[in-house]
Amino acid sequence: MVSLDFEFEPAQAALRFRRVQQLARHHGLDGVLLVPGVDGRYGPSTHAVGYLLEGRSNRDTLDVNKLADQLEDAVVLVTPGEVQLYVPSPELHAQLRELLLPHLASLRLLGPTAAEAADPDALEENKLAAFVHMLRGCKRLGIPCGLAASPAAAASAAAAAAANGGPPAGSLPRLGAGELVALERWPLLQAYGLEGVGRSGFFTMNFEVYDVQAALGAAVYGKLDGRAAAVLGGEGAAVLRQHWDEMLLALGGKAAGQRGGLSEKQVAEPLVGYFAYGLLREVPGVEQTVVLPPRVVFGPRSSDDAAAPEAAPLAACGPAAGLPPLHAVVEAADPRSGLRAARSCFLCRGAAERDVFADLDAEAEEGFSAAAALVAGGWGAAAAEAVGLMRLYAALVEAARAAMAHFATADNATGHSAKAVAQEVLARRAEQLGVAGGAGGAPGSALAARLRFSLLQFDHANRVTAPAVRGSRQLKVLRLSLPDVSARAAAGPYAGTRLGGLVYGDTFIDLPAATAAATAAGGATATVATAAPPLLVLTEGIPVLAAVPAGGPEEELAGRALRSLGAVVGGEWAGGGGAAARAAGAVAPPQQQLARDQSRRAGAVAAADSQALAARVRARNREAAAADGVTLPPDSDEDGGGEDAAANNAAGAPARPPPEEALGRLLTLGGGDDAVLLTGAPACPALAGTLYCFTGGLVFVEAASRAVWTLDIRGDGGAAAAAVADGSSTTTTSASGGGLQAITMQQLPVAAALALGGGGGGGEVGGGGGLSGTSLGEAVVFRGSAPACGLAPAAHLTVNTHLALALAAMSPAARRFIITIVLPAWQQTCREAAAAAEEGAGGGGGDGGAAGYLKDMDAPNPFPAPLHREHAFAIRSSTAGGAGKSWPALVAADAEVEGALAALDDAELRHHLSGAHPHVEALLLQPPAPATAAAEPPIGLALVVGLPGADQAPVAAALAAMLSGAAEGAAAAGGAAAAASARVALLPAAAGPLTAADFAKALAAAAQHRRTGHGHHHHHHASAQPPLQHLVIATASHVGLPEQLAMLAAAMLGGSSSGTGGATAAAGGLAAWNLHSVVVCVAGETLEEEPARSALAAGALAQLAPGYVDVTVVGGVDAARAAAAAALVAARLPGVPTVRSGRPQLLLGREVLLPPPAERLARRGAASAVAARRWAPLVAAGGGGGSGSGAGGLLGPLQAVRVSFEGPLDVAKLKQELRGLGIPQDAATVPALPLADTTVDGAAAVPGLVAVTGCVRLPPPPAPANGTPATAVWELLGSRSAVLRSREWALGAAGGGGGGGEGILVGGPKLPQAEAAGGELTFVGTGSAVDEGALRRLLGRCAGGAAVAAPGAASGAAAAVPSCAADVTPEQRAAIRAARAWEPLPAGYCYNGTQYFDAFGDASLEHPDMARFVEEWVAEQQAQAAEATAAACERAAAIAVVRVEGPQRL
Repeated sequence: MVSLDFEFEPAQAALRFRRVQQLARHHGLDGVLLVPGVDGRYGPSTHAVGYLLEGRSNRDTLDVNKLADQLEDAVVLVTPGEVQLYVPSPELHAQLRELLLPHLASLRLLGPTAAEAADPDALEENKLAAFVHMLRGCKRLGIPCGLAASPAAAASAAAAAAANGGPPAGSLPRLGAGELVALERWPLLQAYGLEGVGRSGFFTMNFEVYDVQAALGAAVYGKLDGRAAAVLGGEGAAVLRQHWDEMLLALGGKAAGQRGGLSEKQVAEPLVGYFAYGLLREVPGVEQTVVLPPRVVFGPRSSDDAAAPEAAPLAACGPAAGLPPLHAVVEAADPRSGLRAARSCFLCRGAAERDVFADLDAEAEEGFSAAAALVAGGWGAAAAEAVGLMRLYAALVEAARAAMAHFATADNATGHSAKAVAQEVLARRAEQLGVAGGAGGAPGSALAARLRFSLLQFDHANRVTAPAVRGSRQLKVLRLSLPDVSARAAAGPYAGTRLGGLVYGDTFIDLPAATAAATAAGGATATVATAAPPLLVLTEGIPVLAAVPAGGPEEELAGRALRSLGAVVGGEWAGGGGAAARAAGAVAPPQQQLARDQSRRAGAVAAADSQALAARVRARNREAAAADGVTLPPDSDEDGGGEDAAANNAAGAPARPPPEEALGRLLTLGGGDDAVLLTGAPACPALAGTLYCFTGGLVFVEAASRAVWTLDIRGDGGAAAAAVADGSSTTTTSASGGGLQAITMQQLPVAAALALGGGGGGGEVGGGGGLSGTSLGEAVVFRGSAPACGLAPAAHLTVNTHLALALAAMSPAARRFIITIVLPAWQQTCREAAAAAEEGAGGGGGDGGAAGYLKDMDAPNPFPAPLHREHAFAIRSSTAGGAGKSWPALVAADAEVEGALAALDDAELRHHLSGAHPHVEALLLQPPAPATAAAEPPIGLALVVGLPGADQAPVAAALAAMLSGAAEGAAAAGGAAAAASARVALLPAAAGPLTAADFAKALAAAAQHRRTGHGHHHHHHASAQPPLQHLVIATASHVGLPEQLAMLAAAMLGGSSSGTGGATAAAGGLAAWNLHSVVVCVAGETLEEEPARSALAAGALAQLAPGYVDVTVVGGVDAARAAAAAALVAARLPGVPTVRSGRPQLLLGREVLLPPPAERLARRGAASAVAARRWAPLVAAGGGGGSGSGAGGLLGPLQAVRVSFEGPLDVAKLKQELRGLGIPQDAATVPALPLADTTVDGAAAVPGLVAVTGCVRLPPPPAPANGTPATAVWELLGSRSAVLRSREWALGAAGGGGGGGEGILVGGPKLPQAEAAGGELTFVGTGSAVDEGALRRLLGRCAGGAAVAAPGAASGAAAAVPSCAADVTPEQRAAIRAARAWEPLPAGYCYNGTQYFDAFGDASLEHPDMARFVEEWVAEQQAQAAEATAAACERAAAIAVVRVEGPQRL
């Protein structure tokens, strides 16, 4: 079963072939030959085929040693103008056709027939014959074989050769004698040297062979394209992020108290193991380069960029004895590519959250005090230093991002200029954050001077090709490190210590210059109208900053808080396994999770309804009691004792409410909800974790660190103290969110330019809750008095006091729960807190610090615009939200990523890989000339192209009629001009290939007709004709449409001469002509040259050139074949209108065939059409030194012969005769492809015809009783797919006369004068089938009258010819004896001039071989008599051949 990766887009595959074509063109090669599998000894050709047909990219290109089934037996030849593939499987043939057909300008797929595929021997012979056919006409071949000298030796030899007058440096290495011997060991090349195969001699004797392996690596594999970047961003970055998360899990997933025992090796194992596994398989000839290997290093050792992970425990890696490390440097590397990422991970969060659910009585009995633990552990000094490191790291991150942006966008940017930008940004931001210097307060410039900067670029083999060059189409890795960061404190345990180094690094792709705007204007492969970003950062999805408490008192407090929370919420966190399981993805399946959520939500709703009912009952009881003057005792279910609780809190005594009610009633039942909190810190824009909601606030457990953060919405009441470091000191703030001021339910709008796209799940509650193009969805925004509402580590890195709970990142059930249960409960809590505060203030109107609640869906986004993209990425990265990304590992919006990938490919198509012709572009996009009385209007043109035997004549006739009618109507309306008309030119005018001279001749005839009233071929007519205003040019050839338009433009500019001054007569520039319409005719019967092999006719795809065609006309007598042709047209030319070839359909399709000028110009000038025209061939198929098989001819080189004759033709006889020549092809007797090279050995070509076209005038039928019969002109069409058929000549109304009629300027059929029978036929075929003598005899046998025997001597001679040796007369025998008397004698015989003697002396008057001589003479006489009879019959019959043109090679 064949299996190809069809995420590999057709445009990407075509572009890769185009790069190889450009390589062949640049080095003057006739083609690049790829022989994978066993026939190529599993050599580098396998890499190339995997790259071209399977989409292998980056290092995987070189690592491939096994292709998909059947691709091992494929053979590929890439010439500058054509791609030829041999594929043995019909299924693979169909798949490759689907992959390559949309964009490749010229494609030939070769394969066996069904009978050959079923016979292993015939299949091998067919492969060999196809291989011979592909190499037809080639001389200089490039083969990736790896046999040339090493790159260093080759460079030295090339330099020496260039100095001595040899080939220039940089040219391809040509294989020497010893290398050619090794190449000849390839089985397929060995078979080429067999007798009767290919050309005479061995393969390497017939071809100059150059090793292109190094050239492919440098110019093709090593250049990033859209496919390679997609693999990096879609696979490599995602896998790297996965192992990064596993590394964080190895650290943060450990239970509190155990992290200090972890070693660097243990934490780094997920990254190091992944990298080592990718290097296990070695590839011969590929160097295993290790640059920036993965590592985790704690504390002071992080200053050493070469330090490797060690086995010492974390607690022993601090800056001094007894001091734990405050941070670690983590670097990750992808073994299969150049992806690298470096981050600094902090082991202290700088905030010690109080355990609000702690049982203070139990702690007192235990002897534990949180404050004492912090003091004993020296947390204050450590936290201050950790916060300083975080801020310095944030400045380093901004410096790195600024350097990347500069390198990708600034003109003439270099690594040195990028380093200067990084230093400037680092110094400025460090000063702004207050961390520019250490204890001495050094300025930021001194800090920037210590910056280590490296900007590397990697090729496809993971080799560093430094220095990095902007626009080099290679991966760039930027790495900044700031070593030997000293403690900022002048006193304390950390004074005078070195904390270590900070590192940040990313891998990015700088897009080619000036492509962003181009993509927005309609790039060749862009699928979205979004400008590409200037750079694409592939590792930006790895969290910039992670803070995991390890080795200090924070770790102990976090563990206690997690256990207390577990006791409150149901024990999920009690054992410490919940976070680990959640981070590892060990959660319930989505269906079970949804059912669980729905069940507990229903229970929560029921409980809330019950409590609300109880509250209403209590309120009515109080109202009734107050009316009666009775005071009721407080209810046991209500919260009470506010003053007592406050007093107890002030005194440090345990709170009155039980620990589980420290935040009120638990609303989240059955476990927490996955959630994302958005912050205003660029280095920490979002934190993911688990959310628990209470009536008095929320608890958030961060996923990476398992740290517990509490937000109390009740103001100061019930607040528990928390210690927060600000970088220089330690302060104590309330746990109520840093002084929570407001809660707002709102949308989070973003700029439309971000193009976030839709897909955010569910705004089923309230509507609009999910992500959209202009919004991050609904969110609950908290505004506090402290940065980020006190949430560490974001609180240390921003001054923005907002925090947002993004509902789009939550599951649908959780969103519904938040909106319907939690928010109303919080609103009620805020009301009660405000009322209590007002009552406590004595009615003074102040709220006493109570938070307000507001629902404002039009409120502005509280976060700056540069963070919106990171926020969107965090929301889409949440698996619960259901708003997944197409590129989940990349922070950039999906539209931006698609734009970047398209821009990579579009840049090449706009420059060195563009096939667009400037003169053709000017011709297609020329606006209509303004109508002025003084200037003569340009001549309108309609170009109708097609293969020989298509429907050009009916289409040309219909267009001529339409244009003549339009011109005559305009003339009548004007009243001053003579009636106008349209004329037709049929090209080529003679047998042979279509050339620019044919177009020049047609244009010259049109120009002369306008000046004189008749063409230069019709001077014998006395009367002048109406002036010509329109010309319809119809071509029948195998030449591609872009090449034909280039010929036409050259003829308009006088760039070609017909030899008779025609080009000079037509010269007038493009302005003298106006191209109305470009029509391509496709007939189902002519589309395939070899139907049994599904081989498309040469030029079929090249004529269906995207961007050039205004309309296609599909025809054919076989409905199935016509439908297949229509499907091919639809796949090749999506969006191009199609008309059927019947006359009624053509007349009804006037608006399609001749669109209004404005519509035509808009269609041709559309961005998609302009981009599609860049796919035109770099050189014409078969040109540029390329393969000589560009014009097809599987059975031999195609040749054309045009025969003019006089006399009646019996079409039925001709039809019968053509069957024996392959018209139509008999599937049961399909000839095998010739094994010999038919361009060298013409006799090896299989005789056969591919197409027969022409016009004949048949004898008139018997005259009717009331008049004289009219003589009709008929068009004959025959092909390999259809029997010869006849139809009335569509141009017959203009076809009378020997020159084809007044309506045809050039190329009309040569018909006999005076209405006599006869005609002109063009035969296209191979071998002896197109010999002049064979065609003469063919027409002689198809004469309309009965063949009669020639009179006189011919008939007498025929009667005298003996039928056998017994009929030979004595006179004839004597003449034979005299003529052969001196022939060589057998052994033992002698001759004395009169008699022959044998060894025994017996004599004879006749030669011993006389019997053989008689038989040979009889056979010779019979052959001569047959020829004489045929000649006599031809002379006596009604057919008389009057002219033969050709055979001409197509």
